Formats: sequence, structure tokens, C-alpha cells
Amino acid sequence: MDNQQFFDALGFRLDKAEEVVHELDRRLAFRFNVLMYLRDDELGLSRIIADMLDPKACHGQGTLFLKLFLGMEGLKHRREWPEPGGNQIPVVVTRERRTSSGRKIDITVQIGDSDKNSYCLAIENKPYDADRPNQIKDYLDYLKGEYCDRFLLIYIPPTGQGPSENSITKRELEKWKEEFAIMPYHEDPEGPEDNFFDDYRIPHSLADWIKECRKNCEVDRLRWFLGDTIAFCQWKFGGQRMTSSPERDETAKFALKNSCNLKTARAVYDSWPEVTKQVCEQFLKELCSRIETSVKEVATLKKFADDMEFGWYCNGIGLYQCGIWLNRQGWTPYQMQLTDRPYSQSLTSILLENQSAGPNNWGIGVHSPIGESEMNGEDKNRRKLLNDKLADAFGHRKTDHCPVWLTLPRDKRDWAPRVLDLYQEYENQGGEIMSYYVDRFTEIAKKAIPIINDIEGPKGDN
Repeated sequence: MDNQQFFDALGFRLDKAEEVVHELDRRLAFRFNVLMYLRDDELGLSRIIADMLDPKACHGQGTLFLKLFLGMEGLKHRREWPEPGGNQIPVVVTRERRTSSGRKIDITVQIGDSDKNSYCLAIENKPYDADRPNQIKDYLDYLKGEYCDRFLLIYIPPTGQGPSENSITKRELEKWKEEFAIMPYHEDPEGPEDNFFDDYRIPHSLADWIKECRKNCEVDRLRWFLGDTIAFCQWKFGGQRMTSSPERDETAKFALKNSCNLKTARAVYDSWPEVTKQVCEQFLKELCSRIETSVKEVATLKKFADDMEFGWYCNGIGLYQCGIWLNRQGWTPYQMQLTDRPYSQSLTSILLENQSAGPNNWGIGVHSPIGESEMNGEDKNRRKLLNDKLADAFGHRKTDHCPVWLTLPRDKRDWAPRVLDLYQEYENQGGEIMSYYVDRFTEIAKKAIPIINDIEGPKGDN
């Protein structure tokens, strides 16, 4: 069977499998997931994790889930944890625990009484946001001061990434090998991008722990919820939303019919990251062109159109690797060392960028070329003024690099599961996803550009 026959035959089988999925949806709500209707931002996910670890939470399973967590390979050998609940040893779970410097650790689980003999499991939940400056370093220093060497900080990124150099340098992290560990939401099928963190990664994911909790739990209502949580981790961070279980099963059966089918299937699997990258490149190029046309048609922005610069980049399918930017040549540059960033590096920009692998977790906002914490003198004063004016206009939070940053809705911000949709919209020269991004970028630009002009534009520009 040649490749064309392979795809033709498989396509017929997938059409039949899709009919089965629709019937399962009708009869059993097959693809229904309770987390579709709950808060799935960092705070919402932290609450789920914290409640599962809390023996006093309403799940009613006592210390079962906590013991399964502490007993995972890679964690149980790092610390001789006290037996939670044994010999009347108290367990206190705290969310958003404030440190001495005013930072907040997402989750802490203190095992033992409040004197210096207690142990602490701390969790920094990082499903979406980037690290703040010195964030992990500050957490480790704080925990060291509180618990000496009786603590472990777990870093939970989407698929096993380590903390940024901005958060803690690799050189600094080397002295925390016993106190710091990385446990991803879902394992990266392509393997980690940076092998430096191999010593810190444990061989299990958050989804693996939840599977063990579900297996050991006998309460049906709770098992259903845990099953939905596992599926959410797979969909959100494992990129498994493009096909349903029946479609995957049918594909597997077809691939295993003979060695030729299996060889072709393997070739398709190996090529998928490159396919994803090329589809994203095509989509971004067209999206950038449409954004440029849309922004320049805004009546209040037409007088600035001559020196507007637009650009896009797609350097892979990882963190911060894809985006579209807009700035004006007349805006005042910031003092900085130029880097290899792919857009105009010394100017404020309207920026659309992915924050996690896929590319997934798209956000949009106003981006400074240098972090506020690194600015000095006039640059810092200008950035503070920009923060205040944009906060009045948008009412949204800022980050070190962004006076305004908005995370987009769940059904729009993740592209890995929607590669087929992106391809079809590129082929059809438009569609629902492209229109959403054009409208959202234009809306941000319409409000932000006049404010940036007032603060950073040439005199007499307005």
C-alpha cells in the first residue's frame, strides 16, 4: 500500500469512528468534562491540588492522597517524611502562603507541629505564567530559613520545563538539588528541551499522581472528578484533544494491520512537530497581514500608520517562540543591551505571544523590551507612568515585562489541539480563530497606542 492509499483508507475509517463519537456523546456525554465549567487558571488548579493534599478537605479520604504524593518515586527518597496523621502528627495545608518578603507560595503542606521540628512540602504551580524575577530563589531562601533542610519545593510546569534564569540561575540552583524538584502536569512526549534539569525532574507527572489517587479511591463521585482532572491534564498539556478515543483506537488498529501501515504511521508521528510548526508559520504570516490591515483602518490610528512596524516570528513550538508584534518607529527606545529577540528590541510593542509549548496559552498585551526590575532612571519613571495609564484603561494585571498582559480564553489560547482548524482557516483565507485574533489585537492597539504615544511618542505627535 502506498502513502496515498494509506491515507485514503484511514480517512474512511476515521469518518466512521467520528460517527461513533457523536452517538456516544448523545447517549453518554462521552466528551463532557466538568473542568470545562470550572476555573482552570493557576488559582483554580492550585485549589484542586491543595484540597487533594489536605487530609481535612471534604474529599473524605484523609491522608490517602497526601501519602500517595509523598510516596512517588523521586520524592520519597529525598526526604524521610513524618507519617502524615500518624502519632497525632498534624498536617496544615495553606494556599497563597506569604513569605517574609511579601511573595506568595502557591501551596505549602506543613507536616508536624509549629516548632522547628516540622517538615514542609511546598508547591509552585506554573501551568501558564512565567516566573517573576528571583521568584524561585526567594522561595528557597525563605523555606531554608523556616525549616532548615526539612523541606522540598516542587515546581509544576506544563511539561517539565525548568525555572527561568530570571527566577534562579542554574549555578545557584545547583546547591538546592535535595530541596528542589520538578514534576510536570504531563510528560513531554518529545523529551525535555534542557537536560540540565534532569537531576531535578522526578519520573512522574501530576497526572500520574492523580491516576494513583483515582485507582486507590473507592468513592464513585470522587473517581469521576479525578478522571476528568486526568483528562484535563492530557488535553491541556499533552496535546490529545485533536482526536477522540475511538478515532485513536481505529488508527492504532489500522496501523497494526501490516508493517507497511506501521511504517507510514511512524513517519507521520515523527513529522508531526514539523507539521505543527509549518502550519503555525503559515497561519501567523496570514494573521499578521490581516492584523496590519485592520489596525491601519482604525480611524483614530490612521495618522500614525506611516511609521507603524509589524512583524511575526515562529522559531519552533516551545515557550515564547511564536508571536506578532507592532510598534512605531517614533517611540522612545529604552536603554538596553540588544539580544537576539526577533522583534524591534528597544521599543514598547503591542505583542501577541505564546507562553507555553504547542504553541499554547496565547496572551496579548503591551510589552516592554526590558523588565521593569532592570530599568534605571528615566526609563523606570517612564515605565511607571505607562503602567498607571494603561491600568486605568485596561484594568488588568501587569508583569515585569508587560504593563498590560491578558491571557486569552481557553477555547482560543491553545493551538496544539487545533492544528487542523488553523490549516483550514489558512486555506480558506479566514475563519473564526483568525477573526478573533484580528479583532482582539486591533482592540488592544486601538486603546494602547494613543496612551503609548502620549508618553513615548515624538512631541507634537498627537
